[in-house]
Amino acid sequence: MVVRNADPLRKKCGPPEYEVLGVERSGELVGVVASKQKGDGQWLICGFLAADPEAERATLKAVCNLAQRRATEDNTAKPINKAAILATPRLLPVLKELGFRRDQYDFHFVLKILDDSLSADIVDPSLWYLSAND
Repeated sequence: MVVRNADPLRKKCGPPEYEVLGVERSGELVGVVASKQKGDGQWLICGFLAADPEAERATLKAVCNLAQRRATEDNTAKPINKAAILATPRLLPVLKELGFRRDQYDFHFVLKILDDSLSADIVDPSLWYLSAND
């Protein structure tokens, strides 16, 4: 089960290889993103939450800036060739605007509904956000 709150974030993104970045607007936290460098010159964007499209845009820009900074501050780090995120339909417009392109990366997701009273709208996969560390 995928839950987005502080406890899973701490467990999934607490290991030292992850960096957690918060984005504020007028003193209010509007975006949180967990990311890390992956061994093949890729910056992997994992846990991602934002309050609205403007916050999504700012948070994605901030994590890309972080990736570039980490790649250039350490001479032993591998250069970043791409930033990768599992895109949801909701994020696609912002990702396209920022120059992200679709990779040939697909995965299976299996869902078993345990409560027959749930409507199909509630479990519509297009409404879910899954990340690379789920």
